[in-house]
Amino acid sequence: MLTPASEFRERTTKLPLCCFILPLLIHIAPAVVQCQQPLSPCLAEDAGGDAPGRLQILPLPGPLKLAEANEIPLRTNGFRVHSAHATWSYYLPNGYTLTPDASKEVTVKYHEGGQAYVEIVPEKLGKLQLQIHTCFEDGKDSFADVDGEVVLGDQKPDSFQIARGGTGYRKTEGTIYLDLSNRSKTAMLDPVAKFPGAENVSPIPADRVNFDLVASPNGDSPITINESTGLITALHGGHALIKSTFDGISVLTCVAVVENARFPGNGTVCQELVPPGTAAPKSGFENMGPPPKIKVRTTP
Repeated sequence: MLTPASEFRERTTKLPLCCFILPLLIHIAPAVVQCQQPLSPCLAEDAGGDAPGRLQILPLPGPLKLAEANEIPLRTNGFRVHSAHATWSYYLPNGYTLTPDASKEVTVKYHEGGQAYVEIVPEKLGKLQLQIHTCFEDGKDSFADVDGEVVLGDQKPDSFQIARGGTGYRKTEGTIYLDLSNRSKTAMLDPVAKFPGAENVSPIPADRVNFDLVASPNGDSPITINESTGLITALHGGHALIKSTFDGISVLTCVAVVENARFPGNGTVCQELVPPGTAAPKSGFENMGPPPKIKVRTTP
């Protein structure tokens, strides 16, 4: 059975094909061919292997702040660090199952007094386990982990939207179509917020959001909403407007209960329910995350 360190070497020593054809192509198209070889001493054939206990994560000073740089204090016992990698996973409500969330290379920094630390920027609320892997300059690996909790910080979000998780939390939903069939009778609202400096949007628990329901003109609401979970349920045909508010930012979502949600016919944004002077709900990609990366091929 492979140890964490040997798994790391097994995974990272498989170089891309360009590393082998680079000498042949570098003189032909130097601007097109790019290759980065791993330089870590822990990947060398004579690497020192595991060094249990060499790296320690000191007690966290408090909860971690959402979408902010959080210092994680370390003790390296006097050994020089070549590189470090941080991975964090979140606990599910059952309290013991972990779901991976992010894995990034981090830089070990030092305060004036010599205290080592790394910084991580979590983008989800909840309880997590943080694992840090360090490669020391003598080629030895060391791992350490710690449990923590991510809470809302002091900064306000740049934007707030109701999105759908199936689209990576990037596509907002201006109108949600339901019908009375078992398949399309319910839908879940996915509140997300974009904070300054964060790469991605952060899911916001429904119980942190205030939902206001505006029913049809006759006052008979065609839906119900569970304010703790964000689950909406169709009762009968008609339109309803949901105003969702988080940290002072409000957005509107139109819910239309129709005969067949898969073929709703002419689109609606519940314009008849939108308060005067307020923009109607919108659907689409509205700065909910970083734009897709486009690779551009350059020529010399």
